[in-house]
Amino acid sequence: MTERFVVFSKPDCKWCDRAKEELRHRDRKFDVFDLTLPEDAEPDPIKRVTPYMDVALAFRFRTVPAIFVTKNGTAISFLGGYEALKKYLDLQDSRA
Repeated sequence: MTERFVVFSKPDCKWCDRAKEELRHRDRKFDVFDLTLPEDAEPDPIKRVTPYMDVALAFRFRTVPAIFVTKNGTAISFLGGYEALKKYLDLQDSRA
């Protein structure tokens, strides 16, 4: 099973930095989307975010990091923030 994480982040967010570091430390694949993109940003990053926006809006996350996990490139699940990510990773690692 191929698992990949998506982190919605903002600059100077210590919890965002911790989430990204946790993913790096555990050698997990992830993408980061900065929610402070300038208005003149290229459309490609916005297109890449689109599949997550319905889920993000449904959960109405208002804080960052907002972390999603994909499995086999299709199933999208909203995990939550840093603490939820850490619990998820601890559980996954305990099963390995």
